[in-house]
Amino acid sequence: MKMRNAFFGIALMTGVWIAPLSATQTPSLPPPDNPIAVPDLPDRPVDNGAEAPAPPRPRVVIRLNSEWEAAFAALGFRVDATGDVRRDSDGAVILNNLLKRANLEFKEGALMYASAALPFDAAHLGELLEGFLPFSELQHIDPMAAGRHLAAVGFPPAYDAHYLVNPNGRATFFGVALFKIVRDEPGIAAHISRQRFAAALVELKHAYAQAFQRTRPDLANIRLGRAVELLRRPLQRGEDRLELRPHVDLGTALSGHRAALTRELDAVGQANGELAYLERIRDSLRALDLLDSYRHARTSDLPPVNAEVPTAAAAPRESDPAIEHPGTEPPRRPAMPPIPTLPDLSRLAESMKTPLPPNTAMLPKILSALETVYGRALTTDEIRGLILSFPMGETIWRGMGEAIWTEIWRRGLTGRNVKVAVLDSGVAAHPDLEDSVRVRRSLLGLRGDDSVGNHGTHVAGIIHALAPEAQILSYQVLPRERQANEMDAPSGAERVQAIMAAIRKAVDDDGADIVNMSLGASHGSTGEDLVRLVESYARRGIIFVIAAGNHAGQGVDSPSIAPSAHTVGSVDISGRISAFTSYGSQFDRERRRMLIKRVYLAPGNNIQSTVVPRPAGDYDYDDMGGTSMATPYHAGRLAWLLQGLKTTGEALDPAAAARSIEEALLQAATPVARNEVPADAPPEQEFLVIDVVAACRHLGVCDRRM
Repeated sequence: MKMRNAFFGIALMTGVWIAPLSATQTPSLPPPDNPIAVPDLPDRPVDNGAEAPAPPRPRVVIRLNSEWEAAFAALGFRVDATGDVRRDSDGAVILNNLLKRANLEFKEGALMYASAALPFDAAHLGELLEGFLPFSELQHIDPMAAGRHLAAVGFPPAYDAHYLVNPNGRATFFGVALFKIVRDEPGIAAHISRQRFAAALVELKHAYAQAFQRTRPDLANIRLGRAVELLRRPLQRGEDRLELRPHVDLGTALSGHRAALTRELDAVGQANGELAYLERIRDSLRALDLLDSYRHARTSDLPPVNAEVPTAAAAPRESDPAIEHPGTEPPRRPAMPPIPTLPDLSRLAESMKTPLPPNTAMLPKILSALETVYGRALTTDEIRGLILSFPMGETIWRGMGEAIWTEIWRRGLTGRNVKVAVLDSGVAAHPDLEDSVRVRRSLLGLRGDDSVGNHGTHVAGIIHALAPEAQILSYQVLPRERQANEMDAPSGAERVQAIMAAIRKAVDDDGADIVNMSLGASHGSTGEDLVRLVESYARRGIIFVIAAGNHAGQGVDSPSIAPSAHTVGSVDISGRISAFTSYGSQFDRERRRMLIKRVYLAPGNNIQSTVVPRPAGDYDYDDMGGTSMATPYHAGRLAWLLQGLKTTGEALDPAAAARSIEEALLQAATPVARNEVPADAPPEQEFLVIDVVAACRHLGVCDRRM
C-alpha cells in the first residue's frame, strides 16, 4: 500500500509497504562472567504477587439453539455456560474472551458478529475453531514470565516499531509469540538475523490483524507459520546477526528507579531540601508512575484468561495493511490441555482506554534525575531500558543508541530556542505534543477536526521525540490522508500556493529556523517557483529539510531538488538504504542540465510516532514509513546543532550558522559504499550517513553543557 495522495504532483512522503495497525535496589546487569540464567517458564500464568487478582468473571449463562449446538458437536466441540468452547477429546479450550476480541459473541442461541449483529457462517466454524487453538495456547502463557524470559535471552524490548514488552515488563502479543517460538526451538535464538527478525515481527502483526480484526484465524496461522520459518532459517550471507545481550527486564528496572526516587524524595523532604530539587524528583516519580500503567497498543495484546474484553472489536484504521489471503489450508496445531481459571495478572480489563504515558519531553529530565539520585552515570542498559519504555523510545534509540543521552541530552541539547516549521497535513492536539506546538495555521481553509491528518502529527512527533524542547510551528498545506469533504479538497495548484504562503508565514511572521517538508512534486516536475522560493530563504540562513521521495531511481522530488535543501532519504532497521528512497538524475529544463542531489540518510522504515488520538481507542501512537519519516529525524538532529550554535553566540548570522552546520555534517559523514547503493544510481551521487556526535564536536558545541 502506498500512502501517497497526489493532486497535481504534491504527495505525502510515506512508505510503500508500511501500515500502522501505536525493587528495592537499583537494577543493574551482572558482570560478563556471571550471565543471567534463562528461567524455566510455565505454560500458564502463575500469581507472582506483582498485581492484585482481577474480580471474578461475570456470571453469564450461554445456551445455544439446537442447530448451533449440533454444529459444534459435529466438530467435537461444545460451548459451556460461560461461553468457553471446549473439546472433550483432548481438553482443548478457547475462552470466550478470545472470541470477543475477534468481534464474536453468543447471542440468541447462535454465534454472531457483535458489531454487525449478523450470524457467523457455520460452514466456516471448523476453520475458525482450529485457527483459534494456537492463539488460545498463547493466551495461557504468563506474559510477565515471558517478558522476563525474553530479557534473559537478550531480546530487545522493542524492535522495528514492534514493542515486545510493555513498560511494566508484561510481554505483548509479539513477545508472547516470540517466547513460544524460542521455547519450542531454543536453537533459533543463536542464528536470528536483524533482517529476518524484522520480517518475522511484520508477519506476527499481520497474524494478529487477520485473527482479531478480520476474523480469519485460519489465515492468521499461515502468518504465524511464516514467522517461525523466517526465524528458523540459518544465517544467510549478507545478513546481520541480531545481537542478543541479557538485560534486566523493564518491569524490574522501572520498579527499581521508582524505589530510588521515592527514597530520595523521603530523605530530601525530611531534610528540608531545596524546593526546585524536590519538584524535579517528584515530577520524575510521577512520570514513572504514569509509565508503569501504560501499555503499548491494546490491539497487540491477547486478553487475559480471567477478564472480559469489550464486545466490539477495534475498528481497522484507514491504513491497516491489505493482506492477501492465500488459498492453502492452515497448518494443524496441537491442542492445549485443560487449564483452570486463574487470576488476571494484567491491567487489560481496567479501562477501555490505554492510559497515556508521560510526555516524551520528560525523558531527559528523568534520566538526569536518576543520575543525580544514584550519584553515578547510568549504564547502557539502564538508559536503553528507560528510553525503550516510552512509545516513541524505539524511534529515539534507533539512530543514536545511548549517545542520545550521553552526548546530546545530557549536555542540554534538546532543541531549546529552536523553531521548526512543519509544512504538512496539520498537527493534531496530542497530549505528547502540546508543550511543543506553538503555532497552528491552515493555509487551505479546511474546516473541522477531520481536516487534520495523521501524517503531519506523525512527522511532528518524530521531531519532538528527538528534540523535546524545540518549538514546533504547524502549517497545514495538505489535506488529511482521506479528505472528509472531497468537494473542498484543494487542487494541486492551490497546494503549491499554500506551501509557498506557509514558507513566508513561517519565516517572516513566526521566526522559523528550520523548515521540515515531508512532501514533494511528482516525477518530471522541478516546481520552479517553489524551488526559487526555497533558495531565496536558504540564502538568509533558513535550513530546509525536504523528503527525497518514495519512487527510487527517478530523481529526487521537488522541492528537495533545490540546491540548498537538505535532501533526506531513508534507511531501514539494519541501516541499509530503503528500497523506496528516491535518487538519480533529473533534467532541469530551465538550466539545461542534469540535477543530482546529495542524499542525507536517516531512519525512515517503521517509525513509531504520534497520530491523531481516537477517543475510545489506543491509537495515540502508530508506525509509518517513508522518506517522510526520515526527514523529521534529520530535522531533529539539526535542531541540536543549531541550539548549540545559538547558545554559544555563533548563530547571530543565520546564513553563517547554516553554512557551518552543513560543513560539520559533511565532515562527519560516511558515504555509503558503492556496492551498497542501488546499482543504477549515478556514480557522482552521494548517500551520506551522518555521525551527529562528530558533527557536534566539529562545531565545538558538544564540549560544554548548554
